[in-house]
Amino acid sequence: MWYTVRRKLPIDSLLYNFLPSWWHRGYGLDFGREFVFGPDYRVSCHQEMARTLARRFPQLAIGDSDPVADVVPPDFGNAATAAAAGCEIAYPVDNYPWNRHLEAEKVRALEVPSDITSVFPYSEIVSQVERLNSRLGRTESPLFVPRGVLNDAVLIRGQDFFLDREEDPELAGHLLAFCYGILQAVVNFNAANRRPETTILTNCTVPFVGPESYTDWLLPFDLEIFAVAEAAGCPFGIHHCGVFDPYLSAYRRIPKVEFLEIGWGSDIAKTLAGFPEALVRYIYSAQFLLSASAVEVEEETERILARVPAGDRHRFSLSVPDIEHGTRDENLLVILEACLRQDGLTVPSL
Repeated sequence: MWYTVRRKLPIDSLLYNFLPSWWHRGYGLDFGREFVFGPDYRVSCHQEMARTLARRFPQLAIGDSDPVADVVPPDFGNAATAAAAGCEIAYPVDNYPWNRHLEAEKVRALEVPSDITSVFPYSEIVSQVERLNSRLGRTESPLFVPRGVLNDAVLIRGQDFFLDREEDPELAGHLLAFCYGILQAVVNFNAANRRPETTILTNCTVPFVGPESYTDWLLPFDLEIFAVAEAAGCPFGIHHCGVFDPYLSAYRRIPKVEFLEIGWGSDIAKTLAGFPEALVRYIYSAQFLLSASAVEVEEETERILARVPAGDRHRFSLSVPDIEHGTRDENLLVILEACLRQDGLTVPSL
């Protein structure tokens, strides 16, 4: 769950996200099957998480000291499309759900369902949202989280997918078509059932294939999904958690990108200049945050912000994802302090 700093900043926003392991090891919170399949338990956990962050990080102004019960749908994480493909799903108490891979013959038998809400896990999401609406007196619509075509293919098949591309291209193509079909259904469902949501492709695995292979092999899928999203009235975005620079020209072939999330080490100014229509969010390195001192984090944050042209601050944001247990609290605070100093502001003493 993402927590946004609730104070005026010179940049668009600053977001924090804590891993399940942070909650499990620090507070004994169990994720696992009950967190996914027990909607009442999950809602109460989210309330306690909000209270915990409000107490622990008062200067950040995240969390909520008196949170209301809200409709929180189950989160199958990266395993959603894999679950729809019939992969076995594991539900660890200290991590997001993950899946086992499918053998080739089961991949060959995959077919895109005619109604995505009739297959697990999407049927489960719809059912739980309806149950929570009934209990809490709400009218929330389900939201399916879009993924990336290559991401899902690799999750379903594992590393064998890259071997399939060379040794059995028909099998690899069939799996990509299945993943595309699920993604298309997700985009259309979201557009039909609630206000148009930004379709954000998760392209975490694109750096595995390089810019040329992405352009020749995978960009056509992304262009098709862009067309689907545009026809459905949904803004379009890309999550690329690797270094963005080598892929900038390929992504620029997509006519309109309204959101970009770029990885640690990417050229911020170049990305902002190359996509003047986009909100650009820069991903802070969780590993650096875990191992660095507060002084090192402060200095690095100042270097990051210095790369943002003054005229683009309104469309630049920072995300601090995957915060692991053992990360120093002060490391999170100094990021906020560095952002506020851009406008001569400070974090008030509590």
